[in-house]
Amino acid sequence: MKRIIEYFVKHVVLVNFTIFAILVLGSVAAFNMTSSFFPEVEPQFITVQAVYPGASPLEMEESIVLKIEDNIEGVNGVKRITSYTEENRSTINAEIYASVDENEVLQEIKNAVDQISTFPTGLEELIVYKEEPTNLAGKMVLRGDVPITTLKDMVEQIEDDLRDYENITNVSNFGYNNPEIEINVSEKELRNYDLTIRDISRAVSEENIRGTGGIIRGPELEYRIRVEQKSDYAKNFKNIPVKNKPDGTIIRLSDIAKVKDTFNEGTQRVFLDGQRGVTITVNTTNNEDILAASSSIKEYIKEFNNRKKNSELILVDDATKNLRDRIDLLQENGLLGAALVLLLLGLFLRIRLAFWVALGIPISFCGMFMLALYYGITINVISLFGMIIVIGILVDDGIVVGENIYQKYEQGLPPIKAAVEGTLQVVPAVTSAIITTVIAFSFFYFIPGQLGQFFSEVAFVVSATLLISLIEVFIFLPAHLAHSKSLHQNNGKGGIQEYTSNLVKKVRDRFYIPFLEFSLRNKTLVGLSSVAILLVTLGAISGTTIRTTFFPEIESNTIRVDIRLRRALNNDITESKGREILAAARRLNKRYRKEFDMDRDMFEHMELQVGYESNQMSLVFYLMPAAEREIRSAQITEDLREEVGPIPRTNQLSYGGGTPFGKPVAISLVSPNFDQLRKAAQELKVRLSEMSELTDVIDNQNSNEPELHLTLKDKARALGFSLQDVISRVRDSFFGNEAQRLQRGKNEIRVWVRYDLANRSGADDLLNMRIANNQGNKYPLKELVNIDYKLGLVSINHRGGEREIRVEADLSDADLSAPDVLEEIETSILSVLTSKYPSLDYSLEGQARETGEVATAAKTVLPILLLLIFALILFTFKSFSQSIVLFLIIPFGIIGAAWGHFIHGLGLGILSVLGIIALVGIIVNDGLVLVTTLNDKLRDGMPYYEALVETGRARFRPVILTTGTTAVGLAPLILEESFQAQFLIPMAVSVAYGLLVATFLLLALLPLLLMAANNLTRLCHWIWEDEWITYRAAEPAVKELKWEEENEE
Repeated sequence: MKRIIEYFVKHVVLVNFTIFAILVLGSVAAFNMTSSFFPEVEPQFITVQAVYPGASPLEMEESIVLKIEDNIEGVNGVKRITSYTEENRSTINAEIYASVDENEVLQEIKNAVDQISTFPTGLEELIVYKEEPTNLAGKMVLRGDVPITTLKDMVEQIEDDLRDYENITNVSNFGYNNPEIEINVSEKELRNYDLTIRDISRAVSEENIRGTGGIIRGPELEYRIRVEQKSDYAKNFKNIPVKNKPDGTIIRLSDIAKVKDTFNEGTQRVFLDGQRGVTITVNTTNNEDILAASSSIKEYIKEFNNRKKNSELILVDDATKNLRDRIDLLQENGLLGAALVLLLLGLFLRIRLAFWVALGIPISFCGMFMLALYYGITINVISLFGMIIVIGILVDDGIVVGENIYQKYEQGLPPIKAAVEGTLQVVPAVTSAIITTVIAFSFFYFIPGQLGQFFSEVAFVVSATLLISLIEVFIFLPAHLAHSKSLHQNNGKGGIQEYTSNLVKKVRDRFYIPFLEFSLRNKTLVGLSSVAILLVTLGAISGTTIRTTFFPEIESNTIRVDIRLRRALNNDITESKGREILAAARRLNKRYRKEFDMDRDMFEHMELQVGYESNQMSLVFYLMPAAEREIRSAQITEDLREEVGPIPRTNQLSYGGGTPFGKPVAISLVSPNFDQLRKAAQELKVRLSEMSELTDVIDNQNSNEPELHLTLKDKARALGFSLQDVISRVRDSFFGNEAQRLQRGKNEIRVWVRYDLANRSGADDLLNMRIANNQGNKYPLKELVNIDYKLGLVSINHRGGEREIRVEADLSDADLSAPDVLEEIETSILSVLTSKYPSLDYSLEGQARETGEVATAAKTVLPILLLLIFALILFTFKSFSQSIVLFLIIPFGIIGAAWGHFIHGLGLGILSVLGIIALVGIIVNDGLVLVTTLNDKLRDGMPYYEALVETGRARFRPVILTTGTTAVGLAPLILEESFQAQFLIPMAVSVAYGLLVATFLLLALLPLLLMAANNLTRLCHWIWEDEWITYRAAEPAVKELKWEEENEE
C-alpha cells in the first residue's frame, strides 16, 4: 500500500488525468441513466388466466381453480398463491421469491398446468405469463362531440402512433367494450319459422367462410378454387340463407333477425368533466425511460390537438410531475446541502484543504454513476436520497485523512512524506469504517418483497460511493495535499478559519473537556443516566408519546373514490350516482375558490368510470399540483367525503389515493368452512366500523346477486328432456350462442346469436320460452322446470388454496399509530373471532405484511451482519473489550432518531427504521477512528487517563465536523415544507438527529465505557493473577506493542 501511495503522490499528473477521466465518464453515465419514479423491480407474480364462458364462480372454482392451485403449489420458488374467480373467468397469481429466476418458475408453472388433463370441455386456452412491473408515465382522456364508435377508432390510431415512439410500448385504454356482431332474434320469429338459435348459428358459420377447394391443373394454366364469402361487418350478414321452405323460398337472416355491429354487453363508460370519453394509459417498462416517455406523450398531444377539431386529447395525469418535483426537490436540497457542507468545511479547515476534501464528493459520485449505469440503477427518489445520506460520510473520511496528513506535516515531516505517512497511519481505521458502513447498509439487500427491491438501491448508492471514495482518500487526496500550498509554512489560516478554529477550541476546552473529565470521574452517574434516557425513549415508543406507523403518508395529486353498489342495479343507476358525487365535488370547488382566494379549481379535472361491472364505478379527481396548493390531499379527501355524505344502496365505498405497499389495516381471513368465514368477516367489518380510528372499512367480497335456480320436473323427464338440454337452450337464448370469431384489424370480433333485449328483460321471458324435445315438439319452459329465487356468489377469492375474505380500512387520522391500532384489533377482535370460529385463520396484509417481512428478515440477517461488523472491529482493534464497548453504543443511537420524530410530529415507521440501520454504520465509522486514535496515543506511551482525554480533544473537531456536515446536508430536506418531501423526511430525521445524539455518545459515553471496560479487565487480571496492573498495561494495544518490542530484541 505504501508503494502505491508513494507512486501516485510523486506522479500527480497521472492522478489529475484519472480524476478527469472519472468526472467525464461519470457525467456521461449520469446523463445516460434512465429515470423512473421508484426503482425498477423484478416480476413478483406469475399469473394464470382461465376463461370458461358461461361458467359460474362456483363451477370455475371446482373444475379449474382448485386443480391449478394444487398443481402449482409445489413449484420451487413459489411463495404463496392467491386467486380471484368470477363468472366466466379466473385469475390465479403465484407470488415468487425475489431470489429465484422468474423465467424458470414461469416455465415450471406452465409445465404444472399442462399436466392437468381433466379440465372441462369449453375452457379456452389458458394464458400463463409473468407480470412485468410497469411505471405509469401518463394518462390521457380523448373526448369529443362524436359517437363512441368514432372515439374507439381514434383511440386505436392514437395507440399505434404512441407505440411508434422509442420509449413507449405499453398502451391501454378504457371506455368502450369489445366490438362484436350481434344477431338478435325473438321467440315469436323462431316459432314462426320453426328455428332454433343453434340453427341460425350453424347457418352463419357455414355460410360466412373463406376457404380453398384445391387446384385445377390444366395443360397450360392452373386455377385455385376459392370461396370468398367471409365478412366481419354486420351489413354483409343479412343475406345469409338460414332455411329453405318446401316451396323453394329462401329464408334469409334479415327476415328473422336484426344484425348489427355493436359492443359486448359489459360496462365501460368514461366521462371527463361530464363529457363522454375514453382513457388512454401509457406505462413504461424497466427498459424505458419514464421522463422520455412523458415528453413524447406531451409532444404527441400537442400535435394531435393541432390537427383535430372535433375532439380533444387531454393529459389528466402526468405521473412524472411528482417524479420531476421530487427529483428537483432532492437535487435542490442535495445541492444546497452540499453547498452548506462546503461552507462548513471552509469555516473549519484551510480553504485549500477544504477544497480537496470536498472534491472527493463529485469524484466518488461519478465513479458510482458508472457502476450504477452498468448494473441498471435508475435515477429515482430512492437513489437520490441515498446520495444525500452518503455526503456526510464521504466528508468524514476525507477529513480524517486530510487532518492526519496535516498533523504529520506540523510534526516536521516534509510534504510528500507527511502525505504518505499520514495516509498510511489511518488506512486500517478508515478502511474498516467504510467496510462496516457498507455491511450495515447491505441489510437493505436482504429485505424481502417490493420494499427490499426499492431500498436496495440506497445500499447500492451508498456502498458503491464509499468504495470509490477509498481510492479518492487513499490516492487522490494525498497526492493533491502533498503538492498543495496547504502544506506550506507561509500558508496560515484565513481570518474566518482562525476565528472558527478558536471558537471550536474554546467550546472544546471550556465545556467538552471538563464534561468528559466529569464523566470519567462519575462513570456510574453518567452511565446510568444514559441508560435511563434510553429506557425512557423505548417507553415513549411503546406508549403513545412517540407514535409508530408503518409507512409515512405519501402526498398525492389525485383522489380516487371506488364505489360498488348493491347487485342488480344497472349501469344507468350507477352512472347517475356518480354524477351526484361529481356535483358535490363542483360545490367543493366553489368553496375552495372562496376559502383560499383562488382563481382556479382545486379539482382540475373530474373523471367518472363506470365498469367493469354494472354496479361498479370509480371517480378520479385530479388536483392542482401539490406545490401550488395550501392544503394536503388527505384533508381534501375528508372534505369531499363530508360534502358527498352518505350514498344510498352502497355495498363498498373507499376514498383515498393508495400507496405502493397497501392499506394500513388489511386482514386476510381464510377458512375451509365458508359459512364461518362469511360470518367472521361480517363481524369483523362491523367491529372495525365501530372503531373511531378507522374509516372506509371494505372487503373484497361482492354482495350476492339474485339468481333463478332451475330444477327439472318429472313431466320434462318423461318427455325426454335432460337438465343439460334445458340449460343449454336457455344459455343460447339469454347468454348467446357464439357462431364465429372473426378478425377485424386488431380486434377479435365475436358473432353472437341470442334473444333481442326485449325478449330477455324479465322472468316471464324465461318462463315463456319454448324448448323442443327429440321428437320436435316444443314446450314452454314453465311446464318443464321449477324455478327458485336465490342469492348466489358473484366472486370467490382464495389464499393458499382456501377461500379468503380480506377486510381493509384506512386510518381516520394520519397522526394515528397503525401498529397500535392493529395491536388493538388483534387483541380485542381477532382473538375473539378465532375462538368463536375454530376453523378461522388470519394474516395481516398490506403495510403490516411488508413490515412483518422486514422484521422477519431482520431477525435472521441482522445478527449475521452485526457479527461481521464485530469481527471487522475486532480485527482492527485486536481487543474484545473495545469491540464490545463500541457495540454497546449502537442501541443508544435510537434516542436521537426517536425524539427527532417527536419534535417534527412524525410517526416512527419502517422508513425511520431503515434510517436507524444506516445510522449504525455512521456511528461505527466514527467510533472506529476514535478508538484507533486512543490506541495510537497509548502506543506513544501516554498514560491511559490522559490518552482518553487527549483522544477526546483530538477527535472533537473531526466528530463535530462529521456530525455538522451530515446534519447540514440533510437539514434542507428535513425542513422542506413541500408535500413531496414528506415521504423521505422520516429517514432523514433518523440519520440527522440520531447522529446529533451519537456525537455525545462518541465523545462522552464511549470514553466512559472504555474506561469501565479497562477497570473490568484490571479486575479480572487481579482475580486471575493476584496483582493489579496499570490502566495502560491492561490495554491490548500496549500488550501488542510490548510483544513486538520483545520479539524485536
